[in-house]
Amino acid sequence: MQYTLNDIYLKIGESIDVVYLIDTEENTYVTLKDTELFHSYYGDSGEYLELMDSFFKNSVDEKVSHDTPYGVFSDKNMRFTDEVTRCSCFRFGEKKVYVDITKQIMDSRFFAISIAMSSEEKYQEKVHIDQSMNVIKSAYLFTMIVDLNTDKCGTMSMSEVDVTPVNVPDFYYSEWRKIILNMFLPEDQELFNRITDPEYLKKTLSYERSNTVDFQMMNLAGKYIWVKLIFHRIDTGNDDDFKFLYMVEDINDSHMMLMATMKRLEDSAQHDPLTGLLNRSGIDAEIFRRVKKGKKDSRQVSILMLDIDHFKQINDTFGHAEGDEVLKNVANLVSKRIEEIGGVLGRWGGEEFLGVIGDTAIEDMERISEEIRKSIEEFDFGKSGKVTVSMGIIEFDESDTPKTAFDRLDAALYKAKESGRNRVVRG
Repeated sequence: MQYTLNDIYLKIGESIDVVYLIDTEENTYVTLKDTELFHSYYGDSGEYLELMDSFFKNSVDEKVSHDTPYGVFSDKNMRFTDEVTRCSCFRFGEKKVYVDITKQIMDSRFFAISIAMSSEEKYQEKVHIDQSMNVIKSAYLFTMIVDLNTDKCGTMSMSEVDVTPVNVPDFYYSEWRKIILNMFLPEDQELFNRITDPEYLKKTLSYERSNTVDFQMMNLAGKYIWVKLIFHRIDTGNDDDFKFLYMVEDINDSHMMLMATMKRLEDSAQHDPLTGLLNRSGIDAEIFRRVKKGKKDSRQVSILMLDIDHFKQINDTFGHAEGDEVLKNVANLVSKRIEEIGGVLGRWGGEEFLGVIGDTAIEDMERISEEIRKSIEEFDFGKSGKVTVSMGIIEFDESDTPKTAFDRLDAALYKAKESGRNRVVRG
């Protein structure tokens, strides 16, 4: 045979440019082999964690802060724990150096970090692969395998830190639950404790389906985002085993889009498309809410009903398009004044509007209504000419029911119209 195994080992050794031997008990390293450049930065020996910190500071790859909620999973002692080679790029001053870094276990106390010089082409290929992997895995911020029988967490992977899974020895699930709890909103922590409780999981997790719950959770930037927690029992072939996969899925963008869509649909369901005011069901709900709060706080609530005088004539004379303009102008004039005093206006239907104002006595409501009536009478409606309104107002009484209140309000508006229009009548 032309080559021996020793020849191969020697050849591999020649391709390695830098070797550090790490003593985990002493937290130190010694340099077994290096280049002039690396020697100028790291010397013959030193503190291992300082070596790692310097690696991260000099690396142009994306960095992860140790001072984040995920810090427990990205501890300095746990970096470069995988056995496979990692490609990286270091910047020493103005010089960039592309390297392959490998960690090799020697025994329970010692391991070696070997560095081989690489090329920019290989590094860019690695970056491209990582980007592709991140596209696939980016939806999952965190994954972890848990064995409930032993209370131990197994393989972990964090897409915010690195897509490479890491085996974490002797990391207990019960401790992990305590550590991660503060990443959730205080009001959600009780629920998180309940759904991650081992006994709860054993009762609820089956092979056929996964448990999912949506939460707001803190990300690496310290910002709360919407995530989906997924718990999936792993079928080991032995029912006495109880291992499950825990995943955190980033649903923040989709959740915010969904909330925005729901808000738009909710708004459209409760608002009048012509004037933008609350529609009949919307203003009904607002009146009910304010009356209920007024009773609870022993505060007055006033309600007004407004009708545009001779509106049918406007439509018949100038057309419905012009009628729509009148409705929008009246809505703007009235709602602006009502909102200034903390009230809400809605379109009751046709040319009728309904407003509710909390903490306002009937005497004040009468004065405000007169201001509104006068502002409409003096407003230039253009083609439609002069437009006036009739209003009925009431103060909600303790003895009132919705029906008796609206009967009084309707009677007041009817009296305003019957007595010549363009006036306010108190009911």
